Amino acid sequence: MATPAPGTHRKENIRKLLPVYNAGGYEEPRFLALKAKEAEIAREVQRMTLHELRRSPLLSANAKTSVSLDWAIGHTCNPTATCASVCYASSPRAAATWRKSIRKRLRNLRYFKLEDPHEAAWKLGREFRSMRHRWERRGVTLDYLRINGGGDLFPELVPVLNYFAAHYSGVKLWIVTRRLELAARIEPRPNVYLQLSLDASTPPVLVERSRFLVEANPRAYLSFLRTRPDDDTRGAAIVFNEKHTAGLPYHGRTDCPVDAGRLPLGNIRGTGGTACSKCRKCFSEKTLERQRESIGGAR
Repeated sequence: MATPAPGTHRKENIRKLLPVYNAGGYEEPRFLALKAKEAEIAREVQRMTLHELRRSPLLSANAKTSVSLDWAIGHTCNPTATCASVCYASSPRAAATWRKSIRKRLRNLRYFKLEDPHEAAWKLGREFRSMRHRWERRGVTLDYLRINGGGDLFPELVPVLNYFAAHYSGVKLWIVTRRLELAARIEPRPNVYLQLSLDASTPPVLVERSRFLVEANPRAYLSFLRTRPDDDTRGAAIVFNEKHTAGLPYHGRTDCPVDAGRLPLGNIRGTGGTACSKCRKCFSEKTLERQRESIGGAR
């Protein structure tokens, strides 16, 4: 009888303990409106063959992170009520809600659902190398890739990310998610930074499961979206201030300086921004260490 790989039983136990929970934001008007808009465009994308999809680029310019890999929000997200009502990528005025942007996100989703995981990882790697060279000419070190700049994890994406992280060890894979049942399947490699997003409307069971995942995965940490000055940030290692809410506090050690108005986006029209390449808190070993201390102190 074959001996299970080290950590196999632990991983399987994590998966069994993390069923899918409704985070509570499915009925928010902004989320429903975007989902309806996506459904119309999805019918067109569903007719595309894998051969056609392979010719389309995957990565997008991002006004904050430089480059990101994005998905259709209404097809992948399990939002909380707060997330669904304030998400920057679902605002009716956001570029992410333009038909062209939605079509690309839906194409990405269909491609990853149809393509072999290894082939998808290699295509992603080739595109990232091209993007990295482009940014180097602007003096920016692009050694990280933001996953889910818009949208969230889905089952077919997980093996692609695990394969990418294993074969592109020099790229910091920054994965932001609320889909805990899928986050549990991300392998804890040294170049993975797994950000589990919380806010004041996150159901208690999901807060508990998030903390459990952070304890089980040394590459995971909590982030919190602050919408009120008195919010309990749940010991999160990174805190984001809701951009349109005045009077929110700012703590330099943990808080995002961009969302707090302390660091400009550095956006280059049509190319993306440079803010995250300057700050780098969200893909930092110090952030992971701080989260370990916070979780340990809360026991």
